[in-house]
Amino acid sequence: MRERFEENYTAVQKPCDSRRKFKIAYQYTGPWYRWNAPARTLRRMKKKVAAAGAAVLFFFSLGSLQFVESNYSVFVAAPSSLSLIALLYECIGIVQFYFAKEQMTTFLYHGINSKLRLAPLIHSVLMGVAVLGCLYQMIWQQPGPDAVSYVVLGAYAICAGLSVWISRMYRTLEFVTEKNAASKQKQNHTQ
Repeated sequence: MRERFEENYTAVQKPCDSRRKFKIAYQYTGPWYRWNAPARTLRRMKKKVAAAGAAVLFFFSLGSLQFVESNYSVFVAAPSSLSLIALLYECIGIVQFYFAKEQMTTFLYHGINSKLRLAPLIHSVLMGVAVLGCLYQMIWQQPGPDAVSYVVLGAYAICAGLSVWISRMYRTLEFVTEKNAASKQKQNHTQ
């Protein structure tokens, strides 16, 4: 990470009112990343992904906070507990994506990209396993499941489906890299 910082930032002296008459500031000189979509389309997609992320949180909470026998089964509790880690990364990626500016640094872009490509898929797979565990618990272990068990099953299934949708929506976006105008200054500064 330090090498990446040193590669993409340059120390620049800026005048100030201190004793030394200057201060050191770091200027980004690496390439700019941006999504190759019109601003209106990108805003709309950000809102859709954010709404889907809020819905994933709602349905995950709805399913996992129910006091039913299926939630205490190891076949449901283990994958849904593990999926909480992926859900956390998914939510962080969604928030970063939503608040990202038009031009992003290399570090920010790769952070968002890795989170929104991997975390929703891992979350959906683990929630799919939890759905199968719910079905197993309801059919073979629990005599006559109550209505709340069906709510848990549905909430987990919707949660898995929405995470897949978030991943697919994000993967449709293309990105482009642009040269940074400050990188020319960096070349001139180092010569």
